[in-house]
Amino acid sequence: MAPSRERLTVVVACLCIAVECAYAKVQAEDSDSVEDSDSEESMGNRIRDTFRSLAGGLDEEGLPPMDPVVMRDLAFCRGYGAVRANIEFPFSTLAGVSDVDAVSNIRCTPGASLLEFHTHHDRLVQDGQYNLTGSFADVFAVGKGGAHIVLRDVTIAHRLQWRRARGELRVKEYRGSVAPRDMTVRYDNLRAESRDVLLDECRRQYHDVDVNKYFNANWEALYDSLSQSVDISFSLVFREYMEVVLRAVEPFLRHCEGRDLDDDLDDNREDRDDERGDEEFEY
Repeated sequence: MAPSRERLTVVVACLCIAVECAYAKVQAEDSDSVEDSDSEESMGNRIRDTFRSLAGGLDEEGLPPMDPVVMRDLAFCRGYGAVRANIEFPFSTLAGVSDVDAVSNIRCTPGASLLEFHTHHDRLVQDGQYNLTGSFADVFAVGKGGAHIVLRDVTIAHRLQWRRARGELRVKEYRGSVAPRDMTVRYDNLRAESRDVLLDECRRQYHDVDVNKYFNANWEALYDSLSQSVDISFSLVFREYMEVVLRAVEPFLRHCEGRDLDDDLDDNREDRDDERGDEEFEY
């Protein structure tokens, strides 16, 4: 007995439903794989590759080379405690920041629009000109000339707060904290003097102290004393590179925020409203 037209219709409908279910399942699996691609390991690789790509700078962004990055008018200061010093670098370069070995401790806090991660570097090397005056425990040191500083086995803790402007990511605040496991310095023309030089230039006495050797033997205490000033200077120098990093990890940040296209449209409307408000208050 031949199947009725009604039975054929039901069978075809069931087949269509089965195909749609299978298609939906494939889509779900694809969606899961996209989400998996934004795992911590994947995002760490993306951040690492972005840092490495910035070694030669980014012409279209007007960004100079990150490696080595040119730094001008740096000042590391400390005005209290056992270390009271002022170390100025009118001109210097820093190499090694783009050479990221690994990225870890990635964390996104959507409510605060905050991205945190650590980059690990074999070494950072600063070369340039210095001018130093200060009291380092029992040693009062002065010097001016060339400087060569090597930080080894370095971890940089990056703390990036972002905002959105016209749907694009912008750096609102950035802080980079540099933590080496070893440091050696070589300051040319560095010498120890009597503390009396602070009181009377005529009573200056030179002391047979190898200040570079003293610094290298006590590097941890000296670095800790100046670390806050170092971090502030580092953050100012590298802030402009961080927007490139933000764009590289935007899919991760969007997932973190739970955003969709409507959110971007709302951002654009808010930006236009802000601009109109600014125009109304112009005189």
